[in-house]
Amino acid sequence: MLDTIDAWIDDFPPLDNPQRFGNKAFRSWAAKLAESSSSLMKTALSDQLHVAIPELSEYLNKGFGNETRIDYGSGHELSFAAWLAGIALLGGFTADDHQAIVLRIFVRYLELVRRLQITYSLEPAGSHGVWGLDDFQFLPYVWGSAQLINHPKLTPRSVVEDRSISTSQREVVDTFADDYMYFRCIQYILQVNTGMSKMYVAEVLKKVPVVQHFRFVLQVDPKPVYYIGPATRENPMSQIRTKLLGNVYFNDAKIKWNRITLHFTGKAGLNIYAASSTLPSDVVSSQSDLQESSPATTHLETTVTLCDVEKELIFSHEKVIDFGFYLPPYLPPSIKTKHAFVEYTLSVVCSSSGPFSKKQKVETPVTVCRHYLPSPSSLIPSVEYHGVREWFEWSAEVPKATAIEAGEIVMALRWSVEKELVEVDKIEFSIQELETYRCMFVYYRFSTKAGVHNLPPMVTQFPNTTYHPPTFSNSSETHFIRTAVPLIATKRAPNTIRTHHFDPFLEISHRLKLEIYFVASATIAPPLELVFPIIITDFPPNTKADYFVDPSSPVQLVSTASGNTSSSLPQPISSAIIQPGGDEVPCVDLDLPEYTPRYEDVSTAP
Repeated sequence: MLDTIDAWIDDFPPLDNPQRFGNKAFRSWAAKLAESSSSLMKTALSDQLHVAIPELSEYLNKGFGNETRIDYGSGHELSFAAWLAGIALLGGFTADDHQAIVLRIFVRYLELVRRLQITYSLEPAGSHGVWGLDDFQFLPYVWGSAQLINHPKLTPRSVVEDRSISTSQREVVDTFADDYMYFRCIQYILQVNTGMSKMYVAEVLKKVPVVQHFRFVLQVDPKPVYYIGPATRENPMSQIRTKLLGNVYFNDAKIKWNRITLHFTGKAGLNIYAASSTLPSDVVSSQSDLQESSPATTHLETTVTLCDVEKELIFSHEKVIDFGFYLPPYLPPSIKTKHAFVEYTLSVVCSSSGPFSKKQKVETPVTVCRHYLPSPSSLIPSVEYHGVREWFEWSAEVPKATAIEAGEIVMALRWSVEKELVEVDKIEFSIQELETYRCMFVYYRFSTKAGVHNLPPMVTQFPNTTYHPPTFSNSSETHFIRTAVPLIATKRAPNTIRTHHFDPFLEISHRLKLEIYFVASATIAPPLELVFPIIITDFPPNTKADYFVDPSSPVQLVSTASGNTSSSLPQPISSAIIQPGGDEVPCVDLDLPEYTPRYEDVSTAP
């Protein structure tokens, strides 16, 4: 089909006009395309897709440039990509065809549009592709860099060739990478691909003038939706309804939309290999396949629905509809780790009248955050702890929570000792992050009894801070011990800290570890280890400082699974609606009961 379209260029040679850009012969070529695209698709597509040709032709006809302005840009490229996506969604391609869609069809399309650009002097349209590299295209750089990921010979260093000096391409890039931004950017192709993907979303997909080739466009406020306090009914801040703001743009004035529906959905998932020895014995014994094989690990994989909310919009023939979508108050925050995820999606479904009326859907991801302190002016109470070990008596005041914007955690410590027997030498103070996964399953094969089981936590130990008490001190003195909150990855602390998180499958919590060492003497005194819980959170975006740690950003995790053999748990709960309850950390005043998760009360009823 593309070969046929390419051949039409010879039928409409460029006119002899003095214009630098925009040869008017392109309009004749575009008219031929609009006239013949339906018949071409009937030949190229299978019979079951013919009913969708009137809609598919809209995207195909706009995928080669604008005949009025005689230009071409990333929006037209996106329209052709949407044409391919439409065929794929309708079943026109199989999974085996996915590579050929890019490497055969899209590559042939690129050769065609490049010939159009040269023959008819098409002007770059608005958004100029990959700025500094190409005035027309964008997707070839995204997919092309992805094609080179992990290539054994062709690396980003192959992009640059220095002909003026007798050094290899690799040496050139490595030599100047520290001094020139461009050389540094192409050192790793994965970074190039990730950056271009983000650039494409920001500069193409989120620009209304660019995506005007679609019949309607959904735009959501880019700021994350956030909640204050835990996801429980007891939280007084849950009475404040959180609203998601956005717009629906209608680009085709000829279409009369009968029904417009907003659909907000949330999902949580778990995919982990857990040591079989860590699972409840009654669960393992109830599974015959586990008894027979006795694997070292068990594969736990399931997905549950967190929310499913709809809202109807009224079509008033306006170009844009602004909306505010109230969200449920008990949603856990968005996150993605190696073994679990929480994600939300907002979609708009539009139905039109006419013989070819079908539901058309556009969706976009939504980020949900949860903060446990409303503002920097929040008064954070402390918890007093006391203890005695033989000749050593101690008292500590630990804050219930702290914000990462503070940059450090400070606690107060007092002690009383018999100096004839023992004396404090130093104190090491550090933060530990606990990543605890939980699985939900049916205990027995023909039972509806559901259970929740916590797997052993993955503990991340951050660098400690050493405190040496003054030489002359007495029991009445208060020692303020502090440690830094790791916000930036370093060689000493490769992982940055994440904020408190709680969802059906994952809990990220924190604790303070205090180790008190004693001066060597005739009395052998082993170090005293103390652990205190603490909530590490951040402030909402309208109150916090400039730096911020995104709780949804993935970090490197260490799996505790061992062994090569594994089996799947046969009875996961895969379609439950998660009800409120569970995240009972201290609320706004930080004076609620102790933290006792209650996702054990999961109900399977929607």
